[in-house]
Amino acid sequence: MLDYIGLEGQRRLRATMVAVIEMGGLGSLIATQLTAMDVGELKIVDRDIVDISNLHRQYLYGMRLVEYSKIEAAAIKLKRLNPDVKIVPYATSFDEFNAEKILESVDVVVDGLDRIKNTIFTIVKFHVTPLYFLDFYNYYISNLFSIIKLN
Repeated sequence: MLDYIGLEGQRRLRATMVAVIEMGGLGSLIATQLTAMDVGELKIVDRDIVDISNLHRQYLYGMRLVEYSKIEAAAIKLKRLNPDVKIVPYATSFDEFNAEKILESVDVVVDGLDRIKNTIFTIVKFHVTPLYFLDFYNYYISNLFSIIKLN
């Protein structure tokens, strides 16, 4: 446990439900960190498969998981990292038709999508708070990213 979080902070984190929309370079990093930090429940959403051309920036996956569904691969790896975190996978695109179901009871949404227009407006429409948008600087070269609170 980190001193600056303390026991009460760890309890609050353990009681938190987070949705990570998109399990690519950004989402997979955040999901890994949240799982390691022992967040209570993690909803992960993505419709894509693991592709060899993305492995240099999607550290959660590896060569053995190429061509697997990202959600299936992520759920396996995250459960191995911390079996106490409840992983709820959604192997689908995130859109206005499934947002309400996916975001039900969520405390925090992390938007790792590159389709900011659709995603942000859909989430804001359902008044999920807080919402964080992630963005890479120099996307293909580094893993420096910004986290922007949108509401």
